[in-house]
Amino acid sequence: MGLPTYLGAPIALSKEDLIAGKVDVAIVGVPSDFNATGGQGWAANQMRIIRTIDTANKGYDRHVSIDYMKELNIVDYGNAAQSMFQMGLSLAEGAKVVGEILDAGATAMVIGGSHDTEAVGHMAMVKKFGPKNYATIHFDAHEDTYDVSLGTFVHGGRARRWAWEKGWIKGEDLHSLGMRGAYGSPEILKWQREVGERYHYMAEFEEKGFDATWKKVLEEVKGKRLYISFDVDVVDPSHVPGVSNPDPGGFTSAQVIRMVRELAIQNEVAVIDFCEYTPLLDDRHYNTALVIDRLMRAFLAGKALRDKKGITDPNYVDPQVLDHGQEK
Repeated sequence: MGLPTYLGAPIALSKEDLIAGKVDVAIVGVPSDFNATGGQGWAANQMRIIRTIDTANKGYDRHVSIDYMKELNIVDYGNAAQSMFQMGLSLAEGAKVVGEILDAGATAMVIGGSHDTEAVGHMAMVKKFGPKNYATIHFDAHEDTYDVSLGTFVHGGRARRWAWEKGWIKGEDLHSLGMRGAYGSPEILKWQREVGERYHYMAEFEEKGFDATWKKVLEEVKGKRLYISFDVDVVDPSHVPGVSNPDPGGFTSAQVIRMVRELAIQNEVAVIDFCEYTPLLDDRHYNTALVIDRLMRAFLAGKALRDKKGITDPNYVDPQVLDHGQEK
């Protein structure tokens, strides 16, 4: 097996490697650990070890029938450096490394890390594409639009609000999904409405139905260049026990895998991050790591379908898997 890497992919060491190798997707660790609940800093390396032993270099998606490991040129781009006691330096380093991936013409898949990785994504996006030239989808059990968080100017608890305050992104290009739990407030909801954020609380999915609400989301983001920030606690903790801020009542793993795949099919996604996985809290079967691994793979399948096959219909499913071969 050799050195463990994400999905068993080869290693790239520099932007020049990415360009010379014509890389489609570079997976990079941003091992930040600045959440009140510690342990996220282990996530980047844990995902290389736990979920690649039996599936290295394998990648066939049964929904859309595509071998994304063969269709896409995927590499492991190592880890961004972390300054353990200097969050600002860590964020700057992460943005630099993600920016190298974007400058090489590849998509960045970021494995965090606490949710301050969202600040990394916004910094890299605005540097590459310019202000108000991209949209974001924030998957999270919590709004993370606090005025001040843990006494710092930017943190996972306010990264996208910070990006809006700096004029990097328009209010209507802020999209958030899955919020619930005990962290909200009338002030947060007021801010979301005032800036024009397109939010979809868990209550909407429950009241109006998952399919109808998700269809609405896809229509809202259609045609937009996306940065997806995926806090794993958006999933119900019965599926992902190893998260730093669990909140019952979330999406199922099947629902979020579908959502990520369909976004990758429909939209140009420049950056996607998976954050707030805390290996120290995961169960003995590493179910949280398994869900993240399958989310990564669903994204790669959707991107391969879009980029290599020219299919952009998010509802596409290979018709051959919908019947048992006997229908005429």
